Amino acid sequence: MIRISIKALAFAALAIASGGPVHSQGATPAQANRDYMQRVLERLPGANPVNVCFARRYDAAHLARYPKQKVTQMIFLLHAFEIAGDNGAAYPIVIGVTLRGRKGVYNSDGSCGVSRDESGGAIQHLRCGIDGDGGSFNVELANGDKSLLVRLERGISINRPGTNENPDEPPVERDGLKAGTDDKVFRIDRVSTEECARLFPDRKAFREYLEMH
Repeated sequence: MIRISIKALAFAALAIASGGPVHSQGATPAQANRDYMQRVLERLPGANPVNVCFARRYDAAHLARYPKQKVTQMIFLLHAFEIAGDNGAAYPIVIGVTLRGRKGVYNSDGSCGVSRDESGGAIQHLRCGIDGDGGSFNVELANGDKSLLVRLERGISINRPGTNENPDEPPVERDGLKAGTDDKVFRIDRVSTEECARLFPDRKAFREYLEMH
């Protein structure tokens, strides 16, 4: 079961499809953050939170080209109930994967934040971290904002299916998704929010996450 938590974690860089940083000419940092998050979310939260889902199931042809890729599917859910005016905001996320030769969805929750370059100017990417010191990764918009590139560094911790049933306690068992030869960069595509229901044990938990403030 997903632990609903909103922990501020480390942030860092985001790049757009052209590969360059995001500049908002003449915009304040607060407005630049809003502009960038609108691209990620497609619309900004108001009275109700906004959720966005990205996913991809890697087909046999893709996996044949990348024989060392363990991930057969990746699912990423980002939740926003407000847009902060500075770099201090953490947006809750859940990320899940299915793995070659294993059953079920391995997942973990954490948060992402907008990160800027060293000068504090252009937005570079979203920096995401897994709760409980479970590692970090970068997320970049790509393909005209229709996709994300998930870039692992050393790897992240993922919860084995069915081992964290008590949301108030650490997961019983954690596994590692290492940034291996073919498991470093993943393109995932914007899909219906319903596609992210697989990250949760039941519809009730899914709806509660989507509606939390």
